[in-house]
Amino acid sequence: MHCRNKGKTYWQNKKSPNSPNTAINHYPISIENFQLWNKELLSGNSTIKQPSQHLIVNLVNYRERSRRSRKEPVVEKEDSTISHIKKLALVMLVKELRSIG
Repeated sequence: MHCRNKGKTYWQNKKSPNSPNTAINHYPISIENFQLWNKELLSGNSTIKQPSQHLIVNLVNYRERSRRSRKEPVVEKEDSTISHIKKLALVMLVKELRSIG
C-alpha cells in the first residue's frame, strides 16, 4: 500500500474493523483539526475512533486542498499557427518602425 501520510498523523475512515487498510481511507490531520478534535474529545462531541461530522468534513476538505496543491500546474502549449502569426506581426511591426525612424 502506498500512502503519502507515512510518518504523519492521520485518521482512517474504515467501514468496519475488518475493512482493508487502503490509502483512500486515510485523512491527514492538520494542526488546526488536531486542536479541534482535542476540544471535541474534552467536550464529549467526538471520540478517538469516531470524530464528529463537523470534524470529518474538515478532514475531507483538508485532504482535498492538499491534493490540489500537490498537483503540478498545467502548462498549455501554444498552437504553432498562433506562434507563427505572432512572430510575423512582430517582424512587420519592427519593419514599420525602422521605416519611420
